[in-house]
Amino acid sequence: MGEYVDIKSSPGEIIGIADGITAKGHDLVAKVGTIRESITDHEGRGETFPSDQFTDSFLTHYHEGVEGVDGATVPANLAVQQSATYCGQKLVQIGESVNKAMTNYEATDDESGDGIARTV
Repeated sequence: MGEYVDIKSSPGEIIGIADGITAKGHDLVAKVGTIRESITDHEGRGETFPSDQFTDSFLTHYHEGVEGVDGATVPANLAVQQSATYCGQKLVQIGESVNKAMTNYEATDDESGDGIARTV
C-alpha cells in the first residue's frame, strides 16, 4: 500500500516559506562574511591583543585547536566563524530542498489528478 502526504496548507505557501529560509541563509552567509572581515582586520592590529598576563592567557584558548565544521582541527576563533557560515549554508540547502520537494509534490499531485480524471 502506498504512502501519502497530507499537507494542511498549500504547496505554494510552503514553497514561499522555503524561499524565505533560503533568502535568510544567503543573508546570514553574507553578514558573517562581512563580520569575519572585520574580525580579521581587528585581530591584525597590534593594539587589539597587547601582550600581558590576561591577553596571553586568553589567546591560548582563542587559538586552541578544536574540531571545525569539516572535522579538521582549526583554531577556536576560526571554528566559531566557520560554524556561523555553515549555519547559513545549511539554511540555504534546507530551503532549496523543501522548495524542490514541494515543487515535485505539486507536479506529481497534478499528474495523479489528471490520471484519475481520465479513468472516471
